[in-house]
Amino acid sequence: MFKEYFKHGTPESMMRLLTFLVIIAALIITAVVIYLVIFKPENTFVNPLVTLISVLVGVGFGGKAIQSFSENKN
Repeated sequence: MFKEYFKHGTPESMMRLLTFLVIIAALIITAVVIYLVIFKPENTFVNPLVTLISVLVGVGFGGKAIQSFSENKN
């Protein structure tokens, strides 16, 4: 399934791979934050984790959006 999506030798494939990895990392951190909020509400480091998730998702989708925009311009 992923072989066709991540074809080797093209710059687009590296951007897809980066986007995929960043979004997966954000999902994993999101699961940790949900666990911490539900089972350990006294933790004080949830806010920085939410900020980290926002940055990861922004970079993941933003990079791909910029790449798509620049390819359409040329």
